[in-house]
Amino acid sequence: MEEVSNCYDYDISSSCSKKQFTGEPTLIIKQPEAVLDDVYYRSLELVDIFVCTIKDKKKTSEIVKNICKHLPLDKLSHLKRVKSNANQANELQIIVAENYEEDFLNNTWSDLCEKNPVYCHVSKPYLVKVPKLPPLTRQQYNNAVQYWPCSFHEDKRITRLLNRSFFSTEEVNLIHKNMEEAIFVAKSSVYKLHIGAVIVDPKSDTIIAKSCDLRQGKHPLQHAVMVAIDQVATVQGGGMWQLSDKSSNNLQKHSCRIEKGDKTGPYLCTGYDLYVTAEPCIM
Repeated sequence: MEEVSNCYDYDISSSCSKKQFTGEPTLIIKQPEAVLDDVYYRSLELVDIFVCTIKDKKKTSEIVKNICKHLPLDKLSHLKRVKSNANQANELQIIVAENYEEDFLNNTWSDLCEKNPVYCHVSKPYLVKVPKLPPLTRQQYNNAVQYWPCSFHEDKRITRLLNRSFFSTEEVNLIHKNMEEAIFVAKSSVYKLHIGAVIVDPKSDTIIAKSCDLRQGKHPLQHAVMVAIDQVATVQGGGMWQLSDKSSNNLQKHSCRIEKGDKTGPYLCTGYDLYVTAEPCIM
């Protein structure tokens, strides 16, 4: 679910002619800002790994084949195995081990070198810092490749949500129209908690139900969102609460736009959009 902020800007430009300024500002409605999982906003985290310099480039293919076999990158599979040395343009660096172990050089690496002559074409392993986690956004990728090349499969949907280009102009107008309705419902509350919720069927842009917060009335669980969902359940033959006109501030007169007893609606409002003027609680 993406939360929507009710933000507007004024473009000081003429709405009639580019040559003549009338002084009347043009209202610009901003794209909603997506609230995504924290993983899409995380900072770059680095980890130490062992790397070798390849002495003979002609042996690169054979070296990579053997190292991948003997020392697979299970936890750092997003990293490219080989990269050019930033300090020496003609040199290549290869990742040999992902975990820092005190006895790696003396035991594991020494044994491999004794049994596999191809490792004589690489330098002694040394530590470098590389990205610990795979990048999920373009910004994370740009930060990661400053340290080591890595794989990145861009999710276009996430990119459009982050750069606020996901919705069309028509969709943005509908979003702000429905959000304004939620704000109006919140302001209509007879209680001090001015929170409004509106449930919309996006396929037809129809308001299915709407409610303000009624917790300060008779029931502590009557959050705006809970009441709106219960109204949908009521017209589908379920529901828990019978709201009086006084407690609901006459919302029942115009809350639901589907016929009572209609059980063809989606289960638990699946596919509907919810607009609420405050961040939904854990419940």
